[in-house]
Amino acid sequence: MLMFIRFLIHAIKLLDFTLDLQWNLQLLERLLFASTFEDISLVRRKLVTLFNR
Repeated sequence: MLMFIRFLIHAIKLLDFTLDLQWNLQLLERLLFASTFEDISLVRRKLVTLFNR
């Protein structure tokens, strides 16, 4: 789980800066405070969507 959080933080740093910064911060916050596997899966799906643009 910790490795995934590190990956997510790195991925967000690499995101295109034209994306809304507030949305990126909300995404990171949601993962860091995720209490269920479903929350983590949702964040992963959003990241995959972003990188497939």
